[in-house]
Amino acid sequence: MTRNAFNESLQTLNEKLIEMGVLTEKAIDDAIIALKKDDKILAKRVFDSDDDVDIMEKEIETMCINIIATQQPIAGDLRMITAILKMITDLERIADHAADICEIILVMDVKKDIFDLEPLEKMAGLAKSMVKDSITAYIKRDLQLAKEVCDRDEKIDNLFHKVVFMLQNLMALDKANIPVATDYIFIIKYLERVGDHTTNIAEWVIFNLTGKHESSQ
Repeated sequence: MTRNAFNESLQTLNEKLIEMGVLTEKAIDDAIIALKKDDKILAKRVFDSDDDVDIMEKEIETMCINIIATQQPIAGDLRMITAILKMITDLERIADHAADICEIILVMDVKKDIFDLEPLEKMAGLAKSMVKDSITAYIKRDLQLAKEVCDRDEKIDNLFHKVVFMLQNLMALDKANIPVATDYIFIIKYLERVGDHTTNIAEWVIFNLTGKHESSQ
């Protein structure tokens, strides 16, 4: 394979990663909209579309392995392929958590009048922005933005503990609140995990740009 053909393969790989990132970003965005509006039709759509991201992960993984096996890339090219292999795993898990959230929405009995959803929605908005910005950091090769995404993980963790405390109080106040509060606890745990996986992506963006990988997990 000529260098031009090799570069075209890398470009295709890069475009596939961006496409997967956009799909994942839309999945978590739609899951949050479904949560806010108790939109079970949208939730079902997100849940059913999870296979699309899984298929894309396998496709990109195969492309990476083929390039490594046939071209034996070195230096920056190998670093990019390594980062992509790691990033697609976290993107797939984020899409899974979007589907997990929607699976709960499909069966939960939403009672917005008994629980202040503002902190949860704030947490959801933060998770959404982290996913979006981690992908943007990769596309634009923005080292500072990738670092800022990592820094935001502590904020989402703090919100997680705040919302758990509120839900525990809600359950202690009235046992009838336990089912819906439990559903919300599962949802915010998935949002917290989205923050963790997005941080991983940002760390691999940093690795791709600098050659250094420093995990904050």
